[in-house]
Amino acid sequence: MTTNSTSADPSLEKVWNQVESGEKVHVENIKGLYDNWTSSYDEDLRKHRYYGPSYAGSTFAEHCPEKGVHILDIGSGTGLVGEQLHALGYTDIVGVDISRKSLDVADKKGVYKRLVCAEVGKDKLPFGNNEFDGLVCCGCMLPNHFRPGCLREWVRVVRPGN
Repeated sequence: MTTNSTSADPSLEKVWNQVESGEKVHVENIKGLYDNWTSSYDEDLRKHRYYGPSYAGSTFAEHCPEKGVHILDIGSGTGLVGEQLHALGYTDIVGVDISRKSLDVADKKGVYKRLVCAEVGKDKLPFGNNEFDGLVCCGCMLPNHFRPGCLREWVRVVRPGN
């Protein structure tokens, strides 16, 4: 992906520039970027033909065809992955994201059982051990987005062998 100063999507360009710089960015700046991007986020990603949510949904379905599973969508944002999972027949989906405004957009889509605003990896997630059957994370494994401890939490909340 290349961006330039004439980009029609200034929020996308800001996020990409922070990723490319490799510099440490304060979590509040990342949260603010996504909070300020909610009004055009879904459309901006569609316009750039970002198919990550579709691939994430179909890959999850390929490896977990049972529709009654309890799924954790990490970095759920505005709910693009949740929409894909729901369209594939999954209905027990919980989303977690740092941006309250993104979660407000996701909530309006009606595909999540619960939405939690949290900084993934900073604190213990508000879920029990082995609570989920599966986990999906799409488009979030970028510099400055998750703390290293997040992986331990993901393993803690997902049932072994699933």
